Amino acid sequence: MSKFILFYDEIKELSLEELHIEILRTDRIKVKELKLVDLLHNNRSLLGVYVFFDENNNIVYIGKSSSRAILERLAGHLDPRPLSFFNNLLCTMTGKPKKLIVHEDMDVVYEKMINFDFLFIQFPDHLRNVIDKVEKYLVMNSDKFHNKRRSWIDINPQMLIKDIPNSK
Repeated sequence: MSKFILFYDEIKELSLEELHIEILRTDRIKVKELKLVDLLHNNRSLLGVYVFFDENNNIVYIGKSSSRAILERLAGHLDPRPLSFFNNLLCTMTGKPKKLIVHEDMDVVYEKMINFDFLFIQFPDHLRNVIDKVEKYLVMNSDKFHNKRRSWIDINPQMLIKDIPNSK
């Protein structure tokens, strides 16, 4: 398995703060090199937190796949239909609300996105609430993001990943 995936067993002893540092120094894969089979582990689609980086190694987007598999989630990000509710990355990249995105915008987004780097942080299925908390922590402690409007999470940055409560 490529190193663009951080598995839970590799990160569970890290604090949230250390995880943030690990994300910045871990190998990634270019979106254009990513294969669908890369997002499967033990014949199952991965759940967890994912990060996109631009060509300058800046984090462009942090998201989570906790209720939908990562394969579905990535496809949803590029769904231009106005009624699609999982295309926040598309809106971020175009700077437009969903209903104003046009076909020409999609060409620009696809061309740009295939050169992004991708990193995935895998969590076991039973830790879905932990996935939510880790994603919120990373979003709130990263530079500018469209999804900072989400609610703040009050969690100690020194808390180990394995000790994050798996409740809402």
